[in-house]
Amino acid sequence: MMFFYSLHGWLPFARAAVTTAALFCAINAFAADAFAAKKSTTTTTTTTGTPAPAPDLVPYTANYTASMSGFPVTADVQRTLVQNRDNSWTLSFNAKILVFTLKAKSRFQYDGGQIQPSAYKMRVNAFGSRDSAELIFDRAKKIISSREKKKRWQLDLQKADLDYVSAQQQLQMDAIKGLKAFNYHIIDEDERDNVQFRLEGEEIIKTPVGSLNTTRLKLVRDDDKRQTWLWLAKDWHDLPVQMKQVEKDKEYRIILDTAVFGNKTIQGLQRKGLKKTVSEAKR
Repeated sequence: MMFFYSLHGWLPFARAAVTTAALFCAINAFAADAFAAKKSTTTTTTTTGTPAPAPDLVPYTANYTASMSGFPVTADVQRTLVQNRDNSWTLSFNAKILVFTLKAKSRFQYDGGQIQPSAYKMRVNAFGSRDSAELIFDRAKKIISSREKKKRWQLDLQKADLDYVSAQQQLQMDAIKGLKAFNYHIIDEDERDNVQFRLEGEEIIKTPVGSLNTTRLKLVRDDDKRQTWLWLAKDWHDLPVQMKQVEKDKEYRIILDTAVFGNKTIQGLQRKGLKKTVSEAKR
């Protein structure tokens, strides 16, 4: 994607950090790489059975640690959701990993289970090189104004259009509603990328906060050269708690370290002797 060309050997880890979303999304990360599967121009969200009513948004702050092929990496990764005075919401994603720093945030309205972004900003610094991007979603004029550095574009606004950060929150809310397949339109520069995740199963995983009951999703790609998984905490509003990316002979992982959800500190399951409920084969 646009600003990652200069990261060289740390490119996969930068991708992983931004994907934490969840993205990690991871983002972005859970985001720029995980949300880069350009497949179609039609957005659909598939469900099995009747989805649950639209869930409420709950403010949270989540901090994550990172590792590469099992070795800890100095990192500071955080996702924060806050409600603004005008009842809009802002989701912020900040990542600092080695020489890579990224700050991204999306301001949006939330209505009936659907995220409606109004503004997105991203700033990145890697090896002393800086980049930035912005999106303005003008719903009155039905236009998206897009900027990266000095380049500018305009696109027609479609109802399901999202940015890299707001897409992470939309995926989280769709998981709460019980959806089984997840397709999203994400605006990148002058393009509309279609990104797909599929549900693989449920699993109890170990994290620094304890064992968590999770749902595992996989990013759909055209091939298996790079594989990305995302784990959502079922007991905590499907908050992203782990992202893993496998590329060539390396594994990149971001996992929840601490989190406050509403006014509660996230803790693991209290029972002892918990075992994973699904196999990790081929992951």
